[in-house]
Amino acid sequence: MSNFVFTPSEEQIKNSNIQSFMNKHEISSLTELSHKAKTNLDWYWKAVCEDIGIVWDKK
Repeated sequence: MSNFVFTPSEEQIKNSNIQSFMNKHEISSLTELSHKAKTNLDWYWKAVCEDIGIVWDKK
């Protein structure tokens, strides 16, 4: 028996925002994404903001 409340189907994973983000950045696993995010914070936050359309305004 699984301890997860919800397990997405392969189709849901394939069509998810996180999978789209990973595909765009040629990242093959959540482990790889986690490592890249932890070791390159500047890249990660720039990529996330660009991906979801956040525009920061410097004052």
